[in-house]
Amino acid sequence: MSFAVVFLLLVFAGMLVTVVVWLRRLGGFRIGPSPVFAILGIWSLFIVGYTVVGRLLIETDGTVLTRQPVNNPRPGTFYTMQAPDGQTYRFASGSTDSSLSRDFSVGSHVTKRKWDLGYTIDGRRVDSFPVMFYTGWCAVGLCFICYSLLPYLARTRPNKAMQRTAGRSAF
Repeated sequence: MSFAVVFLLLVFAGMLVTVVVWLRRLGGFRIGPSPVFAILGIWSLFIVGYTVVGRLLIETDGTVLTRQPVNNPRPGTFYTMQAPDGQTYRFASGSTDSSLSRDFSVGSHVTKRKWDLGYTIDGRRVDSFPVMFYTGWCAVGLCFICYSLLPYLARTRPNKAMQRTAGRSAF
């Protein structure tokens, strides 16, 4: 995803938050903190974590011998790979961001190290994982969780400031 697209998404999100704040101050928009926001936040963090960890755990090093596309029920590709030591093995690539590309050509050498989001094809580095998108999604999930916790945080903080009462001074 290009920087311009990320910038436009952030500007749109900022405008959306501004409109919601204005409507709320005018009394036309009343959505308070709710457990629904916590559920949405936890779900968002789960999806982001599952996708990122799935990509980080992939490890392969070999030359593509055969390529077999599959289209049911979701698109994917099965590769027969040959490791540097001569062993052959099968490698699957699916339709999500957690898997590698589905269009490696036969004869190309693919190297993907564990705990690395990028990979190399014939010595050329490829960083195609949308880090900014998942960072933004994670931030939205954290904001939902924090927003849902506002009533609980407000209840647990006692007001320790001295306040004036009728007929008495604060001192």
